[in-house]
Amino acid sequence: MPQLDFLTFPSQIIWLFITFTALYIVMAKIALPKLANAIELRRDIIARDLEEAEHFKDEVIPCPNAMILADAVSLNEFSSYASPDESDLIHKARIETITYECSYEDLQVKGNLYISGSVALGQKGASGSKNLPIFVALVKNNTDVTNRKFINIKADMPEGGTLLRFDHVVKDFEFYVDSVED
Repeated sequence: MPQLDFLTFPSQIIWLFITFTALYIVMAKIALPKLANAIELRRDIIARDLEEAEHFKDEVIPCPNAMILADAVSLNEFSSYASPDESDLIHKARIETITYECSYEDLQVKGNLYISGSVALGQKGASGSKNLPIFVALVKNNTDVTNRKFINIKADMPEGGTLLRFDHVVKDFEFYVDSVED
């Protein structure tokens, strides 16, 4: 085998030295500095992202406000839609307060919606169960509607009663938002 021939050892050792020296110079001067810069850049980006995450971890994101449109605060039901006259009034409902307590999980907002109001019977009204359709808008910064939902509230008017105050809780009222940033 020519590799084991003692006469070719000196030239093999010289070419081995030249090859490894050239590879060492290329690696030390070109490849390794680029690799070290990439690693350092990645380390800096990770450290910055962790600092930002720590900042947001301590920051409490406020829940959006729950609101009802101004025209939908009062709900009147008439026996005939052709003539909305007081003599045809079945009931008149009014939403007085609405609040939302929530928490964020990624882009899902989940919490309890508290609604209170009153129902008064009209001349055509009778005791029993009343369904009150309510359109709830969740608003961020009092200007941006983040979500809206239609819910029904069931109010039971006692026998012989003409006025009912109600407090209704919608548990696990949830929705998704585009982002939690302002």
